[in-house]
Amino acid sequence: MCWTLPKLTVVESAEVFGKFERWLRSELVVGYRPLGALLACFAQGSIVEGLASDADIDVVLVWDGDPPDSSVRPAAGLADKDPAPTVFDQPDFNVDRFWHDGQQFDVKHMPRLELDRWVELIESGRGWDGYPTPVVGIHGLVSGVVLVDPDGYLGAVRDRVGRLPPAFVRNTQMSTERLTGLFTELERCADRGDYLLFHRLAADAIRAGFIGWFAAQGRYWPLEKRLTTRLQLTGRADLADLEQRAWTEPTLHQRLAAIRQLLTALTEADDDLTR
Repeated sequence: MCWTLPKLTVVESAEVFGKFERWLRSELVVGYRPLGALLACFAQGSIVEGLASDADIDVVLVWDGDPPDSSVRPAAGLADKDPAPTVFDQPDFNVDRFWHDGQQFDVKHMPRLELDRWVELIESGRGWDGYPTPVVGIHGLVSGVVLVDPDGYLGAVRDRVGRLPPAFVRNTQMSTERLTGLFTELERCADRGDYLLFHRLAADAIRAGFIGWFAAQGRYWPLEKRLTTRLQLTGRADLADLEQRAWTEPTLHQRLAAIRQLLTALTEADDDLTR
């Protein structure tokens, strides 16, 4: 089982992806295939999910072994000449960034073993921290579009983690004791005027609260990016407003009041997102 947000955004988003979907399947995949043991490919991100029409299209290539060397990437014949492609060859960011027909693409390379580790972490009730963050990557897969999967590998992974494992749901919920301790520490920060510490603790807590909120409703955390849009599209503009107030209220004590309201709402929310 995979889920998506209701398609309430402008139709341009679907049109943008539709314009390039055939090219992705027939040319991008074909161009990269000779560079190594390409196992599967999927597209993900804001355009694919219908959240935006002006964004890059993220493509993930899963390799049965190590990704191809950066010296042969991106594959020939795919990128516009201007702007020139950029190849990132780092342990946690193995990406080819280029434009084709004026549209930006970020092509991420990952070995099968990395995706397998993500699945294992999620099934064991972990995977919400670190970079790349496994829960965010799994969200991209289950909410994305499979472009090539000849051996059924991605299909099997989606079947395996399409429904959140109970251990993950259970471990992401914030307990009353944890909230009480957090609010006490934030109160002390506000009293002392410790702005940096206050906002670091607040950011970690709000992120954890949203991860648990999404998980409790059978959904993977999709990343902070476009969170306001997601909440508004699912009828929870109230949560979007509280999250904004947590950073924009004029004093730390007022921000703490908004944080209390937000985290209380997140931990008490009913299963009211559209499935």
